[in-house]
Amino acid sequence: MKVEVLQGEYLDVNVYIVGDDEHCFIIDCGAKLKEVQVAIKGRIVEGILLTHSHYDHSIYANEYAKFFKAKVYMSARGEEIIKDPKKNGEEFFNGENSKSEVLSNIDFSKFTLLSGDGKIKLPNFEIEYFATPGHSPCSICYKVKGILFAGDTIFDRSIGRIDLYASDKNEMIESLKKLDNINYDICFSGHGNSSTIEEQKRNIRISLRFLQR
Repeated sequence: MKVEVLQGEYLDVNVYIVGDDEHCFIIDCGAKLKEVQVAIKGRIVEGILLTHSHYDHSIYANEYAKFFKAKVYMSARGEEIIKDPKKNGEEFFNGENSKSEVLSNIDFSKFTLLSGDGKIKLPNFEIEYFATPGHSPCSICYKVKGILFAGDTIFDRSIGRIDLYASDKNEMIESLKKLDNINYDICFSGHGNSSTIEEQKRNIRISLRFLQR
C-alpha cells in the first residue's frame, strides 16, 4: 500500500492519497483539486476521509466529492463546525469577516457522518476509525494496515492545540490514552513529519504528564 503526501494551501496541511495503482482513498481536503487530480493519475477514488472539520483540512471536500464521485466520511460532531467560519478556523486565515461560500453551502448529501469507533468498508479497503476529540470535538484517527492517520490529534513530538473553538483538555487526555493502546507501525499527522509508534509512545507519555499536572 502506497501513501503519497501533498501539501495543502494553508499551514502546509498534509493531504494523503492512500492505495495501490488502481484504487485509492484520500485523507483530508486541503490541497487544490487540480493538484490532487494529477497525483491520483486516473485511479478510482473510493472514499474521502476527514480527520476533522477545520478549514485547512476540509476546504475542498465538496469539490473532491463531486469530481471523484466519492463519499466524504466525517465525524457527526463536525457538521456544525465545517460550515461556520467562526468555528472552523477560517477567520484565522481570511479575516474576521470571511464567509466561505464553499463551506457555508456544503452539500451534506455527499457525506457519511460517523460516531464513536468503527470500520469503514470500501470496495478494496477496510479502514478502522477512532474518535479522538480534544483538538476539535470532531477529530478522528484512521488506521489501515499498520498505518495511523492522526490528523491534528498527535504530531511528531507534539499534540494538537486545545485552545480553539470547542477544544477540550479533558477530551484530549482521554484521546491520548486511547491512542496509547492502539497498535500501528507508522503515524502520519495532519501537519509535519511522520513518526513511529515508539516515538509516539514517548510523545503521548510526555504530553499526558504535561496535561495532567
